[in-house]
Amino acid sequence: MSVIRNDELRADFIQKRSTYDEPLFGTEQFISVKLLSGLLDKMKNGKAVGLDGLACEHLKYSHPIIVTILCKLFNLFLANGRVSESFGKSYTVPIPKSNVCNRALTVDDFRGYQ
Repeated sequence: MSVIRNDELRADFIQKRSTYDEPLFGTEQFISVKLLSGLLDKMKNGKAVGLDGLACEHLKYSHPIIVTILCKLFNLFLANGRVSESFGKSYTVPIPKSNVCNRALTVDDFRGYQ
């Protein structure tokens, strides 16, 4: 590409950018930083970590910029109508309902804990 063509394209871009007035994609706020921060504050400490190894304490006591980043991430999910597949993954720990020692076990002998 020639220097002249590069200068033409740059001038065209600057001219179009100066008259662009549409909102940026994903700027609509469905979830505010205040809302997300309040929800994090209400989460109970001492709960089991998720598949990613993060406990709520990691988020509650991390740098405040994390809440802003998470807010932007969640708003992009909502604006696009798509969520990362990994957000739907979890595991269930089977916990016996009662004393199940001296008999054959069935699924009904356990309750789940997520």
